[in-house]
Amino acid sequence: MATVKFSGQLREAIIRNANNLFTPRLEAKDKEQPVTADELWSIMFGKYKHHLDVLPDFMFKKENYIIVNKVLCDNEDDNNGFSDRPITEYINLRFDFSSPRVIPIHREVSMDDGFGYSLSNWGGMTVDSRHTDWQTIGKKLLDWRFEKSCIVEEQTTFVNNTKTIINAFNTLAPALREWPALWDLLPQETRDRHLTVTEKRKKEKVELDLDIGKMNAITARAKLTGGL
Repeated sequence: MATVKFSGQLREAIIRNANNLFTPRLEAKDKEQPVTADELWSIMFGKYKHHLDVLPDFMFKKENYIIVNKVLCDNEDDNNGFSDRPITEYINLRFDFSSPRVIPIHREVSMDDGFGYSLSNWGGMTVDSRHTDWQTIGKKLLDWRFEKSCIVEEQTTFVNNTKTIINAFNTLAPALREWPALWDLLPQETRDRHLTVTEKRKKEKVELDLDIGKMNAITARAKLTGGL
């Protein structure tokens, strides 16, 4: 029988599986709450609570969650100072309240208190980590953002290296000799077929400048921890 060739469909399946190795870690990071929704609400409206308790209900709406979309932080300039224009880091993280919380309906979008939001898009809250009230929580959110970006960067590098390997060969067997852990990314039907074929030992000369050891560590971690 013929050897297993790299079709477009097989390459797509391998890349999909390479990306999916990181899904458990990314999902776990999204579930990780660097702060609580109640903490956010307390800084936003805690100082007005005595007013909120006595004002009529029609002035508020109740929400079960809040989404922090962006965090503003210092922008260091070329002179080791700080520019007046902040850097925007996108967070897009949902926080669920322990119980529904009231939100003023008529609040104008303003960053004077270190935060702003649009009532027409409740998922659009922005936090200014440079504001005194938000420095601690802002740092926690930025640390979370950095940790997630490290996972995404590792994922991107791993997927790109996987593409390099599978695009460097026309058939599966020499690619597996170059990187045996590629086996873990193959669809089951491809594995079954590879075990039944008779390989024609035609060596494909390819030189790859990749850190195979690091790629092996990633696949091994996924197998041992379920991807976490």
